[in-house]
Amino acid sequence: ELDAAPELDAAPELDAAPELDAAPELDAAPELDADLPPIGAVVINEILYNGIGEDPPTVFIELFGPPHLDLTGYALTGLNGGAAGAEYMRLALSGRIPANGLFVIATPSAVEPLRSVVDLFDPLADLQNGPDSLQLWAGETLLDTLGYDAGAPVAEGSPATFAAAGKSLSRDERHTDTDDNSVDFTVLETPTPGEGPDLVGPLEDAGVAPDAAPEPDAAPDAAPEPDAASGACGPDGCRLRVMAANLTSNNLQEYELAGMRIFQGLDPDIVLIQEFDVSVDFNSRRDFVDRALGAEFDFDLEMAGLPNGVISRWPIVASGAWPDPLVGDRDFFWARIDIPGDVDLWAISVHLKAGGGGDAQTRAAQAINLIEQMQREIPEGDYIVFGGDLNTGSRDEAAVNTLAQRLNPWTHTPVDQSGNDKTNMNRNEPYDWVIANPRLDALHVPIRYDTVVMPHGLVFDSRVFRPLSAVAPVLSGDSDHDYMQHLAVIKEYRLP
Repeated sequence: ELDAAPELDAAPELDAAPELDAAPELDAAPELDADLPPIGAVVINEILYNGIGEDPPTVFIELFGPPHLDLTGYALTGLNGGAAGAEYMRLALSGRIPANGLFVIATPSAVEPLRSVVDLFDPLADLQNGPDSLQLWAGETLLDTLGYDAGAPVAEGSPATFAAAGKSLSRDERHTDTDDNSVDFTVLETPTPGEGPDLVGPLEDAGVAPDAAPEPDAAPDAAPEPDAASGACGPDGCRLRVMAANLTSNNLQEYELAGMRIFQGLDPDIVLIQEFDVSVDFNSRRDFVDRALGAEFDFDLEMAGLPNGVISRWPIVASGAWPDPLVGDRDFFWARIDIPGDVDLWAISVHLKAGGGGDAQTRAAQAINLIEQMQREIPEGDYIVFGGDLNTGSRDEAAVNTLAQRLNPWTHTPVDQSGNDKTNMNRNEPYDWVIANPRLDALHVPIRYDTVVMPHGLVFDSRVFRPLSAVAPVLSGDSDHDYMQHLAVIKEYRLP
């Protein structure tokens, strides 16, 4: 990948303690950050552990807590009542709690209507049928315990009663927590994952997501309201401008002021971002996003040495990382976004293996893995935008042909004003991509910056783009700043 020096296949872990928005490693439980909500702010709210027939399609775990709280560093553990309370599973949590305060975890084989409300898919969500216990942790701090069925190894007070197949155990409409499972949990004949009884009073926001963003449960059939603050929506629909950005600079692979200015000038609504670490120019990733795009933008990222992430004007209602066994310092990051309208958008941010020769075969294998994950996890009717640093040497590389099984990689090829579609700094390789699935691709529109109109999207190179006044405050040397190796690629869609 590097034009000046080869890219490392693995990046060393930083010695400094991670920031709150930087996902800590979960192999060993991280320390609880002082800024996390107090004990009791997040609780186990409802579980269905025994499905009718085969368990995985219908079982789930639901948490209740502050809206938009980042659950990175939290975990669920299952304790086996048949083995003296031995831990039989540890499920690492990721993503943010939705606006209604209810976070649902289910297996990848979950079926509708459960599947549509799931915030995190994990096969470990299929709990044992009891008598067993489920515990919620933030780092090494125990937040909540639910023992279910007589003989559960641990419980708060006495265990909750047994729930027959197809029924759930749930707290009441106030999410009451008296520290006695037998009192707090009752059997629901009809489970309510992601819904629950009406919330009582306003929830205290965790302070991460935008106040002005549309709520995930907003009426889907209503026409989008104009957003005077952002300008993204208007009477003719909503602009969806998506940018792929591996715009780190300096030899530490961090975002600096040059990258921030490119974000500001191109004004994306969603960013598929790679190598999401920031320099000393910023206090945190949150500070970078606030200054580059605005405090109303949501974001999330994976736990990795070179993290992929997604930044969004609209709420991220679920997110996670699909494992990439072929590269050691990053995975495939996805986020489900509550964009205006009745169809969710899945944004997938990737950074494939760099290099030629055999590395192209690695990228082909990575693409097969990605297609399998998409086919398994993403409903056919949803929108998908996929992209980032694919490190491809050509637009017909085997990896691209594989991605065409679910995406449209060739219908709109972005170029710069001279017609060059190459995105590395030497302008001879098409490394970076923004690709939509057919349903979203049908909504593609030309992108405009003042008098500059690009019919199929833009490869942005500040060295050649004119007039720069159309993308202020970008400077002419920003795209070539201090080992910046890639160019931004941006496309636009118009949501009805």
